[in-house]
Amino acid sequence: MADALVSTVVVQLMSFLVQELKQEVGLVAGARGEVKKLSATFKKIHVVLDDAEKQQIKDESVKIWIEELKDVAYDMENILDEWHMRILKSQVSEVKSAQVGKKKVCSCLLSPFNSFNKITLHHDIGHRMKEIRDRLDVIASEKDKYNFKLSNEIEVPEVRLGTSSVINVLEVCGREQERDIIVSKLVSEGSHQDNVPVVSIIGMGGLGKTTLAQLVFNDDKVISHFEKRVRVCVSDPFDVIKLAKTIVKHLGGSFTDDIEWESLHQLLRNSIKGKQLLIVLDDAWNEDLEKWKPLKDALNRGARGSRIVVTTRSERVALMMGSAHIQNLQLLSKDDSWSLFSSIAFTGRREDERNKLEKVGREITNKYGCLPLAIKTVGS
Repeated sequence: MADALVSTVVVQLMSFLVQELKQEVGLVAGARGEVKKLSATFKKIHVVLDDAEKQQIKDESVKIWIEELKDVAYDMENILDEWHMRILKSQVSEVKSAQVGKKKVCSCLLSPFNSFNKITLHHDIGHRMKEIRDRLDVIASEKDKYNFKLSNEIEVPEVRLGTSSVINVLEVCGREQERDIIVSKLVSEGSHQDNVPVVSIIGMGGLGKTTLAQLVFNDDKVISHFEKRVRVCVSDPFDVIKLAKTIVKHLGGSFTDDIEWESLHQLLRNSIKGKQLLIVLDDAWNEDLEKWKPLKDALNRGARGSRIVVTTRSERVALMMGSAHIQNLQLLSKDDSWSLFSSIAFTGRREDERNKLEKVGREITNKYGCLPLAIKTVGS
């Protein structure tokens, strides 16, 4: 996973610089410099990751080194996601405030940061990137002591731009086909298996994995098919005790706060045994099979017809869970992007306001409208 994660971060860093040029948005020199330095350091680390991931099996210190690298990469992703969202929010704020004249609307498009507090944002982003780079420099310096073998240089592809089970179906666009496929996998009889079949939904952050899982969870066919439905957020760090307690509570069980793991595990197994269940494990990150085994053992006690749905960014997690079906989420089409954006941005507006905002709204969705999370952020 570290290899794919670092590749993704490098792509995002390069996208960061590309969008800066396209938008004519000038970062302060410090922030721009940090981006370039971070990208270079990540690339240097990436070329040894193949060997590092092989060595971690036998060397605990290498495993710790990789975990520290992943922590830094995740933090870097979060900063870049926040930067992108704040850009989009600022752009739409400008557009929404422009109520008269096309000239003013065009000006907002060309210069989205005219009224944006650039100094504060740039200083904040630059400072946090420097902190990330300091941590990454330490990790990069430590790699030399392991004498990792070099692999091929990173190939950068073309740059492309804890929740509730309750969902407003009217605010979901473009996922009907994926929903129908997954529902059919959940309610079909299939052949008898020793283990409960797993359906995994995978894709990058912001594609709508959780939203799709919510759609499936609340589908009428699913509701009527299963005796019980349970949805839990796995997230990171992986906490099997917390997950077990949550599932037991959803199934009507009770326990004391100081319950020992062995007793809790047995209670979980008994709560699941013989019931036709749908268990949704949302936002799974952990790739350590040994940590999953106790939970999987209990979940496999469900009656024939039970199903497990996993949402994750990691294909390795999906494969580790023994998925019978993997649903890879793709970016939305332009038409679906526009439908989602307009359903959010134009709700409650007068017709004349919608007409004024339609052109600029379409331009925004054409630029950024592939990622559902970005569309929702911009449109809200």
